[in-house]
Amino acid sequence: MAGLLFPPNPCHGTQSYDIPPPARLVIYKAQKMMEQGRFTEAAGILEQFQGKCKSLTPGRHDSKGCRHYLLDFIMGNCYLTAGNLPAAKAHYLATMATNPGFHPGWMNLAKCCLDMKAYAEAGDAFLKAYETSLKRDPEILYDCGACFLTAGDNQKALDVFLRLLKSHPADIKLEWKGGLAQAYLACDQPRKALPIAEELSEKTEGKKNCCGSGHGSKYPGPSDSVLRGDRKGKFRARSRIPDSTVLYPDLSA
Repeated sequence: MAGLLFPPNPCHGTQSYDIPPPARLVIYKAQKMMEQGRFTEAAGILEQFQGKCKSLTPGRHDSKGCRHYLLDFIMGNCYLTAGNLPAAKAHYLATMATNPGFHPGWMNLAKCCLDMKAYAEAGDAFLKAYETSLKRDPEILYDCGACFLTAGDNQKALDVFLRLLKSHPADIKLEWKGGLAQAYLACDQPRKALPIAEELSEKTEGKKNCCGSGHGSKYPGPSDSVLRGDRKGKFRARSRIPDSTVLYPDLSA
């Protein structure tokens, strides 16, 4: 499966996660279980620790760290890896409610929503991931547009693809233009789609299509559907998160 993201080791580097010792200890114990593939058990001890704050008065200082957003994030990773998608989604949402600027949380929420085929929600998560990314990775914005198009949120998809090309003019790829063309078609604007389709047809002559296996992408080529006048073709949403094992903070230091 596609790997999950985790921020750099919170014990080192420039970013501080301010994890109280009790929370740090239980995360370390959960990490050891995760290394053994015991993801549901790892989530269980985190849930048990988090339950200690149920009686905590809202606004009161959480000295144990049982409300720290990393707990929910790690539980989300555990449940997602174990295949419990609803539980994973709930914990990712809790993570983002506490720390909406946490980029890895949005990326993993997007991955979770993709696995649930909740494409509109995946698109929203990818958009937040793009906006919280320090490098503003254009591929995240492309995935966002593809998710909206798959979900049938055509105007959102069009707005995203237009933003993509405007924000990253030096990095434009043929598949981005293909996405824009298909979004125009989905929004009943074939006259705007046609020039793009003609350009893609010229540049991809002799290849399978602008976005198909000839370019190594997982998306079907929208240029073909544009040239056929097919307005019902949709992208198959994917997750761009690289294949890897689950990553989590090393709290042994």
